[in-house]
Amino acid sequence: MKFYFDESGDFTVPTNEQQHAVGIVVGVVVPESVEEDFFDRFTEFVSELPQSAFKNGEPKGNLLNNEDRRSFAMIVSECEGVVFCPTMLDLTSMAGHGSKIHDHIVRKIQTIVPQCEFQTLRDEVEQLGRQIANLNPVQAFRLGTWAKCIKRSIADSILLHSHPEFNDCWDVISFEIDPVQRKAGSREEIVFKCMLPAWITGWNQQDPLTATKEIHTDSHPFVRNWGGQRDRPR
Repeated sequence: MKFYFDESGDFTVPTNEQQHAVGIVVGVVVPESVEEDFFDRFTEFVSELPQSAFKNGEPKGNLLNNEDRRSFAMIVSECEGVVFCPTMLDLTSMAGHGSKIHDHIVRKIQTIVPQCEFQTLRDEVEQLGRQIANLNPVQAFRLGTWAKCIKRSIADSILLHSHPEFNDCWDVISFEIDPVQRKAGSREEIVFKCMLPAWITGWNQQDPLTATKEIHTDSHPFVRNWGGQRDRPR
């Protein structure tokens, strides 16, 4: 099962509520069983687009005309199993408070430090807090929205790809994010590797991933490969 992610918007919090702004991350889940057909169709679709649909060598959705958008929608609808999972962050609701919200995230990380039993873990969490503090609010909000989209994409895929025709696709799972910071070892990359499992684990306490008891038994490949006995659907 292959998961792809890309974002739209720059995640800058507006200075006042009159300026409407959102940050969007879209996840696309492509089962291996339909991957070749889907990408063949997409490649053909892109090859027929006019030059006006491209920016910096890439096709852009906002530059497509209505006919091209309809053609793309038909490709998605005809490739059984391809799932789109858009996730939106309402930046307008944070107007004028972007820095305060970012600082709150940092303080929340700092409160965890005294709770760590071992010095090594305390040092690691303290360092993570400093790294997050060094991110600007735009970077922090983008990472958080990526994490939300990843969780939603996994949740949707568990349910929508639960049937036998997708069983073999659960043998291997891959995630590909189109990063804004492409330099290896960037601060965003370092923070995201630590925060992604922490965020998803925390969110899963309040909003657990859902499975179907009658389908996701111990023999189901998702449960067998990724769930474990303690995570059996209830």
